[in-house]
Amino acid sequence: MSVAVFFEEKLLRLFFLGIFLLGFQAQAAEKLVITVLGDSLTSGFELRTNEGYVPVLEKQLLSKGYNVDLRSASVAGQSTRQGRDWVFVEPVISADIVLLQLGANDGAYRVLPEEIQENLDYMITNMQGRGQMVVLLGMKMSPKYGLDYRMEYDAVFETTAAKYNLMFEPFIYAPLFDFDTLDVRRELLLDDARHPNAEGVRRLVEHTQALVEKAIRKRRAN
Repeated sequence: MSVAVFFEEKLLRLFFLGIFLLGFQAQAAEKLVITVLGDSLTSGFELRTNEGYVPVLEKQLLSKGYNVDLRSASVAGQSTRQGRDWVFVEPVISADIVLLQLGANDGAYRVLPEEIQENLDYMITNMQGRGQMVVLLGMKMSPKYGLDYRMEYDAVFETTAAKYNLMFEPFIYAPLFDFDTLDVRRELLLDDARHPNAEGVRRLVEHTQALVEKAIRKRRAN
């Protein structure tokens, strides 16, 4: 065997070894746990198990090659006050990223904005304090609740996102709302005209997926 052939074979072996190792590293990348802490918008309320926000988002992320495990701490009717109870238990405590989607029920019951703020502060400071990334999926109040309350309510989410430097979606419900008529898009809702049907959930996922992907990339980079 000539020296040239010997070195050529060595280079080829090193090349294919490098390809193998790169592929192995990609496959072995640590799986990120993403927990959604929310209410009926993300709990799959009255839908089949595979039609809820968490399984649909997970399917989309996996199809794009993200190594993630999505878990749900979303419960229909849950408020920010009840969300506090999840902070130190599973599946929130073990999450790398928490998608915080609470506040809609607070608004429906006209909870004082100061109380909503206090509850969000509690959850976020504790989660960030243990190194978790928090993504805030905000809400905006219906015009029927009055201008003063609506403005104070909406400002809570904007203030919170800025205060804690969070990745932020101001209005998760936007795909289900018609901004021309200022009414809900009933074709995307259940018969109660409030909660998303299966197509409505898909729209919510489309609306928030890019933000979640950005959070994943940022978490991986840190």
